[in-house]
Amino acid sequence: MIGGRTLPGPESRHRHSPRVRRLAREHGVGLAGLTGTGPHQRVTPADVLRAASGGAVLATPPPGIAVVEADLTRAQRLAAARQVPAEVPLAAAVLAALRRHPSLLPPGARLHLGVRAGGRLTVIADAGDLSMTGLARRLAAPQADTTATFTLSAGLAGGLLFHVPRVPAGQVAALAVGAAVHRPAVVLDADGDPVVAVRLVCHLCLAYDESAIGAADAAAFLQAVRDRLAGTGTPR
Repeated sequence: MIGGRTLPGPESRHRHSPRVRRLAREHGVGLAGLTGTGPHQRVTPADVLRAASGGAVLATPPPGIAVVEADLTRAQRLAAARQVPAEVPLAAAVLAALRRHPSLLPPGARLHLGVRAGGRLTVIADAGDLSMTGLARRLAAPQADTTATFTLSAGLAGGLLFHVPRVPAGQVAALAVGAAVHRPAVVLDADGDPVVAVRLVCHLCLAYDESAIGAADAAAFLQAVRDRLAGTGTPR
């Protein structure tokens, strides 16, 4: 006990993130019995800081942010060939990445994908095993009475190259796709030689709760989405 406050004991280590434990030690906040506001009442850094300040309402810490550039050329051609909206290959790539990296979902949550496009949010319940055809059908259907566990913002107005999405309550990450632009890039031809070609590219911006997701997991997820869009693995 220091200054009348109880320091966190070793029994809390398995239930709290390293950042939460560090903040608790620095501020002398006891984690035992502290009710969290994160998914499944998980204690967040904001909860620790609020407890340290005597319960005052504090500003929510900014999310972690990760950004990569992606080649949409193949995805655009695939959407045109299958006569589906442009956001369908994007959603398929996100689903494939989430299956490989389930830590981007709240603990124990099912994969309910929210797709925001054209000012409309459609929530696709249990989307994990859907093919591109199934995704297109579900996106055209009325919105289900289901809460999304991951949200994809598939298009931005005003030509913004990238945008940091808001992570909705109850989720631990959200992805926004920036405006697609054509520009020259070095690619490999059929013989494996580098050539200059015009490609359609965009930025993928992931916002995530740093108390739940590490930077390495965020980077691996974005890499998986980028690879899928570029053609590593064949969408169904």
